[in-house]
Amino acid sequence: MEATLKEYFAALEAGDGARVYNVCAPDAKLFDSEGNVFLDMASFTGDDAAAQCGAALTEKMGGMKLKYSDAEVEAKPGSGEGIETHTVSVYSPVGGEEPVAVVRVRVVVAVDESAGKVKQTTEEVVGDGGAGAGGPGAAAAGGEGESKGQA
Repeated sequence: MEATLKEYFAALEAGDGARVYNVCAPDAKLFDSEGNVFLDMASFTGDDAAAQCGAALTEKMGGMKLKYSDAEVEAKPGSGEGIETHTVSVYSPVGGEEPVAVVRVRVVVAVDESAGKVKQTTEEVVGDGGAGAGGPGAAAAGGEGESKGQA
């Protein structure tokens, strides 16, 4: 469980959609903090499904980069669910060294423990300013949280 959570967040932070695809179940749905589907793995098909996911992540993020910090992990082995609350700093491709948004986000991750794959994620912004972004989708689109310029 914890290894799956760690790999999922590392893949998002790296902006590596192929890695995100590979840590997810083929029918996984990843939701942003506004309840919108951010990525639907079932929409990526064929031999290049991981590459399709990579392209979709790149497009949705619009060049924004994420940095996760101050993670509090609550893995619930045997329950199929893990929760990670962390600070997300969002960096613009033209924004320099300072983040354009910083918010605290609580992410509930449903995991197929036998396969070690993410089945679904949901997010909720739980704080701002020294805390995380409205999820990958909301962050890239200028979602909730403390904004410093155009997110």
